[in-house]
Amino acid sequence: MDRQGWSELQSNLEHKLSDAQSLNESLKTELDKLRAVNEDLERDVRSMPRQSHQQGGFGRADDGSWKAEYERLERRYEKLKHDLQDQQQVSYMSIIRFDPFVPLVVWFVFS
Repeated sequence: MDRQGWSELQSNLEHKLSDAQSLNESLKTELDKLRAVNEDLERDVRSMPRQSHQQGGFGRADDGSWKAEYERLERRYEKLKHDLQDQQQVSYMSIIRFDPFVPLVVWFVFS
């Protein structure tokens, strides 16, 4: 391969690396957002029994609203957790499809 060919190859790889780094940053941002939502939901779910107990509703047979809210939040938490796992898988697969060498570059850059 001549000098110009190597130069083009280097430029192409640098461009792909830049795209992969940009994608990784976007994914990190999205993951941070989802983690924050997850933390908020966990905090809400954990505080619900205490709030109900402090308000005198814990253990009363006639006040099941805290239980319904807890179950709603738990379902939302599980859905968000599942969505996050799906997004991670899709993102990883899109990196692999983008260029078979990108996972090696990403591993090298972030390890």
